[in-house]
Amino acid sequence: MRHAIDAHDPDTNEALSDFQEYAHRVRESLRTRGIEFHEVYGNRFGITHGKTVVIFAPDKVQVGYYLIAPNKKPRIEYGVNTDDGLLQMADEYFGPSKTGSPR
Repeated sequence: MRHAIDAHDPDTNEALSDFQEYAHRVRESLRTRGIEFHEVYGNRFGITHGKTVVIFAPDKVQVGYYLIAPNKKPRIEYGVNTDDGLLQMADEYFGPSKTGSPR
């Protein structure tokens, strides 16, 4: 997820590029574990649970991760994480892969 990106800010654009690259690297590994990964480009997004919609709108951080699972408190991580870091985050939050984290 990200807030509005300033096309004239090279640091912000590099962070977004890194985010997209690492997301691409882990997408299949997460999918094989049954973990959905969605990229959201905007300043807020909604999570639907039954008939309830929860809106998440961070204040200042432009890139981050929002992990959610049934019967668990959401985990929010700000900034860009590497592919190894994302898989470790998934292990910590969702539990380790039964076959080990494919990398």
